[in-house]
Amino acid sequence: MKKSNKVKNGAFQRCGWWGTITEFLAVEKPLWTESLVSQQVLRFGDEPSDSQIVAWSNCYDCLRSQLRLLLAGKPSAADWAIIFEYELHRERGRRPDVIILTRSSVAVLELGTLGLMPTTLHCRRL
Repeated sequence: MKKSNKVKNGAFQRCGWWGTITEFLAVEKPLWTESLVSQQVLRFGDEPSDSQIVAWSNCYDCLRSQLRLLLAGKPSAADWAIIFEYELHRERGRRPDVIILTRSSVAVLELGTLGLMPTTLHCRRL
């Protein structure tokens, strides 16, 4: 179930974890977190800070809660792609927290202390 930079070539080498919404809801937090940590070490050569680990943990919990609600009202969303920590090309390591690809749209999310925050900064760079 783990999907990370080690599993796929091409664009997905540039992210910490990717899969469908169904796959994200099925992956256990320690495995998901380890994938993000591995990507950080591979791409930047250092371990993530404690505050980054906490932010990822909060992201995981928040998204699982919200995505379950989404699927209850829109079951077809189960096959949407979700990408975490995608490193933007030519952006010196900038990474939106979450990208969700639907059949017709792209949602870019940044998670802060207040929860989900859509952002336009990264959208211009995709």
